[in-house]
Amino acid sequence: MAQQIELTNATVKYAAGQPRDTQYGQRINVLVTLPDGTEQRLWGNPDDATLTALSRGQTVQLAKDAKGFKLVAQADTPQHTNGSRKTWEGWTAEEKRAIALKIDNHADLLGYCLKTAREKLGDYCETSEDVRSLAITLYLSALKH
Repeated sequence: MAQQIELTNATVKYAAGQPRDTQYGQRINVLVTLPDGTEQRLWGNPDDATLTALSRGQTVQLAKDAKGFKLVAQADTPQHTNGSRKTWEGWTAEEKRAIALKIDNHADLLGYCLKTAREKLGDYCETSEDVRSLAITLYLSALKH
């Protein structure tokens, strides 16, 4: 049976704090508020740049599957409004983390699209290029929503 993925936006209520000892070792968490008002914790390792880059009030996109919620993409990232282009060295540490987070989230989403295209549509493809094209179509479609 096909696994259903539901995308939703959420707002960060509390950013990641100090690592806690859990049954899975040292972990951090971020508390987000879903559109229906319920709250959900997103857990990760202390070195998880994705979670540590999030700040209070930030809007994030989550994917919900049978296992729970996972951070998919950051809906708002710092933008440079002065029109000047910066080199990587010119970015602040926070901006670099936000960019790295966005790239990481997009890579996760593209990986999921590739896996889904292979599993669900692979029988209709003659080459790996066909699978890749379908995955890119799924990826772009997901980004629009």
